[in-house]
Amino acid sequence: MRHLLSLSGILAQELSPYLDRPFVFFGHSLGALLCFETARSLRRDNQPQPAHLFLSAAEAPHRRERDEQVSGLSRHALIERLREFDGAPEEALQNDELLDLMLPAIRADFELCETYEFRSERPLECSMTIYGGMDDTGVDTGRLEAWEEMTHGASELRLFPGGHFYINSSQAKFLSALSTDIAKLCV
Repeated sequence: MRHLLSLSGILAQELSPYLDRPFVFFGHSLGALLCFETARSLRRDNQPQPAHLFLSAAEAPHRRERDEQVSGLSRHALIERLREFDGAPEEALQNDELLDLMLPAIRADFELCETYEFRSERPLECSMTIYGGMDDTGVDTGRLEAWEEMTHGASELRLFPGGHFYINSSQAKFLSALSTDIAKLCV
């Protein structure tokens, strides 16, 4: 139940020697929750805070709706679910050796997400940019917009054509927007 919170605490400790200059976090899906909780762990430990969070394809933590337990699906059902997410090339989903290596990590990621429980704290101070796919059936725009409630800083929502893995299907547009958004922080 506290897996993601424990991981964020470990990550904050490991990062602490490298926080002597401005930094940002980027996370996609589960990675967005991990970035958010790592920023909160750093704050609890009186460590430097990220200048900005770039959060992608993830519901705001206090607005999450998770009914489906993907981590416990059978091998076949999990592979079909990955096909639906469009997050892996078909060649990878047909390669049994590769799947034997990857499925345990994928299941663990789903379990981290499924067992995460948001705990209310004061909002972060850093600004946030929230990215999402226009056709992401698992993360609607309202739950993306709700990230603004997690910061006292500015927030901006950017949507791209595609589903949960719009970062692949709209890669050029996404990378252009991300590099522009990072450049804005450097002025």
